[in-house]
Amino acid sequence: MQLIIPVYQRNYDWTIENCNQLFNDLVKLKSSNRPRHFFGSIVTTVADTIGNNRLVIDGQQRITTISLLLIAAIHAVKNHEMKIEDESKINYAFEVFLKANFCSGARKQKLVPIENDMDAYFIVRTNTQITYLRICRNTFVITILIIIICGTTLNIS
Repeated sequence: MQLIIPVYQRNYDWTIENCNQLFNDLVKLKSSNRPRHFFGSIVTTVADTIGNNRLVIDGQQRITTISLLLIAAIHAVKNHEMKIEDESKINYAFEVFLKANFCSGARKQKLVPIENDMDAYFIVRTNTQITYLRICRNTFVITILIIIICGTTLNIS
C-alpha cells in the first residue's frame, strides 16, 4: 500500500517549530508511559480501483514529518550516531513503514509526496546529503533532536 499525496495538496511546508512540537510530543508520550496519544487525524480515501493505495486528504504535513522522523532515526542508527538495543528493528521499521514492496514504481516508497516534494523526499530516504530543501532541512533538524534528546542509546520497545 502507498499513501499518495494528491497534486492539489500544498507543498510540504512545516517549519522547524512544527517539527519540534511533534518531536516533543513524542518524547513526552514515551516518558509518560501512556499506551496511546492522539496526534491529530489523517483522512484518506481510495486511490485506485483495487483499493490498495490511499490518497491523503488531510494530515499530509504530519504524516510526511513522521516519515521524516523514521528516516532520520534509521540514518542516525546506520551512521552510528545513535544506538538501539535491537538493530533489526531498524530494518523492520523501514520495511513496514517506509517501503512499498508491491508497488509498480521504481522507488518503492510507502509515502508518495506531491511532485514538487518527491525529489527531496527521495534524497533524504536514500541518505543523500543535501540540506537546502525544506524536507531535507527538517530531516536534518529531526536527526539532531533525536541524537540530543535520546542521547547515545534509544530503547525502542
